[in-house]
Amino acid sequence: MREIWGWSLAGAGAVAGLFMTVDGGFFIANMAKILQGGYIPLLLASAVYSVMWIWHRGATAVHNQSSQSRRRQRSSSPS
Repeated sequence: MREIWGWSLAGAGAVAGLFMTVDGGFFIANMAKILQGGYIPLLLASAVYSVMWIWHRGATAVHNQSSQSRRRQRSSSPS
């Protein structure tokens, strides 16, 4: 982003620091809510992420397997 907009390192750092300060305040305020039931959305989000990650790895494995199979068929068939 710094390269695209041509910002100096100090300017980009100042903006990032401002955002980190505001977000840090929200993060600290919400940490107390984890013990009061805030862990439930975190568990659900972890479960959804796990399913998506497993799905992605499986789709990649199927794609790799099918492309290897196609390569073997092309190399073994007479041209």
